[in-house]
Amino acid sequence: MKDSTKKVFGLMAFLLMGGLTYSQTVLWGGAGSADGEFNAGLNNWTVNAVSDPDALWVWDAQGDGAGGAYWGNRMPIQSPSVANGAALFNSDFYDNAGIAGNFGLGVAAAPQLAELVSPVIDLTANPIISLKFNQYYRNFQSTPSVAWSNDGGTTWSDPILVNEDVAINTETARNDVQIIPLLGAGGTANFRFKFVFDANYYYWIIDDVSIIERPDFDLSLGDFFYPPASYAQPVSQIGSDSMGFSVDVSNIGKLAQDDIMLKIEILKGANVLYTDEINIGSLAAETFDTTFSFDDLFVPDMLTVGTHRLRYSVSSANTDFDNTNNSVEEEFRVTTNYYAKEDADGNFEGGLRPGGGGDYYVGNVYGTNPNWVDYYQVTKTEFSCAVNPDDPIADKAISIYLLQVNDEILPDYSNFTDMTTYVATHPDLTLIGFGEHTFSTEGNYEVVEVQLSDLEEGTPGVPIQPGKRYFLMIEYVGTANTIFHTFNTKINYFQISSLTVSDQWYLGGFGVEEAALLRMYIDLYNIADEKPLPDSAIEFYPNPASTTLNVDISLEKPALANITLADLNGRVILIDEVLNAQKESRQYDVSALPSGTYLVRIATKEGTKTKKFVVQH
Repeated sequence: MKDSTKKVFGLMAFLLMGGLTYSQTVLWGGAGSADGEFNAGLNNWTVNAVSDPDALWVWDAQGDGAGGAYWGNRMPIQSPSVANGAALFNSDFYDNAGIAGNFGLGVAAAPQLAELVSPVIDLTANPIISLKFNQYYRNFQSTPSVAWSNDGGTTWSDPILVNEDVAINTETARNDVQIIPLLGAGGTANFRFKFVFDANYYYWIIDDVSIIERPDFDLSLGDFFYPPASYAQPVSQIGSDSMGFSVDVSNIGKLAQDDIMLKIEILKGANVLYTDEINIGSLAAETFDTTFSFDDLFVPDMLTVGTHRLRYSVSSANTDFDNTNNSVEEEFRVTTNYYAKEDADGNFEGGLRPGGGGDYYVGNVYGTNPNWVDYYQVTKTEFSCAVNPDDPIADKAISIYLLQVNDEILPDYSNFTDMTTYVATHPDLTLIGFGEHTFSTEGNYEVVEVQLSDLEEGTPGVPIQPGKRYFLMIEYVGTANTIFHTFNTKINYFQISSLTVSDQWYLGGFGVEEAALLRMYIDLYNIADEKPLPDSAIEFYPNPASTTLNVDISLEKPALANITLADLNGRVILIDEVLNAQKESRQYDVSALPSGTYLVRIATKEGTKTKKFVVQH
């Protein structure tokens, strides 16, 4: 479950944005402290230029990054003592000298690496501490962190990553506050800590730094398992995607806690669709990131089209000092007919390509429900690129491949052939569909639609099978290999999700957080009833319908049935999987459909029956 590149020996950073008043005892820094407030200078702090002698933390009287070309009309950090200055690392300015487009021509080209190191602090009587500071941070591709030392700086802890949730080209609030528990720190006369900025645009401004005593009772949740196979899945697929749950729990307070309750919920809006709760017992003080798992699986066969949330929460009999980190949640979406790994919704987060240059592939892994009884096909894909104005995209061409994973490949892909080979001829995959696109005037992050064709027939649409896994892959070769594919970091997939191929196959792609924008749409393969069921198998009313279509099923014996609503071309609007269907009624919301004629279809292993209905508003 854990991403080892982001876990550091029981250390956690919590982002706290307004609304909380911290009355914990200040052990160092705080109001009136020249060092903690950076009063008129960096004072007793030390600066280390790790990568370039000209790339240094500095004191800034205004507490802003106005020297950089991309500061714009932003205001200074909104810290209590901003009037006497703040600490600043301005990657923007160092790289471009304040001139837009002057990339790499400033005094210290990005990326830069620099440290801001505190003076030595006597914490002999204080072994349970946290670091608190105000910040204003804007990110492009930077990694800010902190570290601590109990021996005056001879040895340092592993880095504690900060601002991981600040996406590319976004920023924190100007009055942002960070509280970072330092597990194992303190209890020494030679304590130090440092801010480390692995910077690639834009800036990190810090002020009002203090070391505070931790509270008695403070539970928190950390990493959690995101069980949906994909952020978005068709309603016909989600029913077989059984979900298990686990989450990391920490007790960062000074005292042990007993009878700790952990809960998981699935919600749609304010409605709780599923809940489970376990008593995880006791956690000693300073217990960090202990993983707890729920025994029961959630089978999401009752979910309907729309956005859902999974939410973990933790509680105990004690009053928690900070309950803002006692719950964590993430969305997933049930769709009518498309798969996606991301929830971009126009908020794209950046483009990526493998380092080192050369041809490469990007792909997503999608699976189909083993309980399909109708026949479906992949009709189109959508993807997006980050367009670089210095690298014109016009006339560059890409290809898209749909490949079926061979059945003998294990669920964890442990026996997948790890070799560099042309994607379309990989021995563990079968190429079944393809599409092509030549760029012309597409803009940055513009979503591009590409139709897929069957490899054998050359006809539009690629038939797919139930209970199979598919790699949907886009090929950037030749002049197109300088293009950056669009990725989004909303979801952490602790499972195989997006993948890349360059010098070899990377089934983990760019990591658990990087999901490729590469969507897959499914539709009916054939709207004709080649093996018709009796006319009485499906009846519906009213006709015309304006808001709700009522569908009655009547079968001779119980059977797995698929009910599909589609347009006259077979484009799927909704797929409903009905287990043990025989005599029952279903209701479908058609209020959002434009007026016109549509298809309603029932499919079982015995055959199909397709009828027309009208929507009239």
